[in-house]
Amino acid sequence: MMSLDTRPIGKVYGVPGICQDVRNTENINELEKKLACLECQAASVIKDLHDALAGGYFIPKRSSLELQKFLFLMSYRHESCSSQSFQVDCPQNAKARQWIECFMKAKDIQSPVEMWLHILRYYLDVSHSDLMRDAAELVEKYGEEGLQEMNVPPELEHYPAATYHTYADDYFVSI
Repeated sequence: MMSLDTRPIGKVYGVPGICQDVRNTENINELEKKLACLECQAASVIKDLHDALAGGYFIPKRSSLELQKFLFLMSYRHESCSSQSFQVDCPQNAKARQWIECFMKAKDIQSPVEMWLHILRYYLDVSHSDLMRDAAELVEKYGEEGLQEMNVPPELEHYPAATYHTYADDYFVSI
């Protein structure tokens, strides 16, 4: 008989306090709370998977997309990602340097970590379907390879959707 280990989802994927937004003086934990809601939805899908093992089948629901989004955000949420993803002098960001600089200036973002939090908010506030739609518009205009190879134009407001799209395509939840 198959079984899955039962472990608290917050302890498996959590990095406490990394999402605190000190610029949001009214609610420093706004992003943590949004992430907690998504975590709850993902935990519900995982519970459904556990419950389905007894019956031998599982019918995926639309909510399984929330699990996919949650897993993506857990990879995005690593400390190394928060401190390096938007550093303009980081060699891995060379093709996005101009985009990062222009985006930070346009949004009055002062640091790479603030930029990371801004993008995290975008991922949390936008549905899976809308993220995929935003990415599809970019793919239609630039092509899959074009998005990977080009220097990112500064006017691409929804460029982070391309990262989500790549993750969703490469690591889709296969149940």
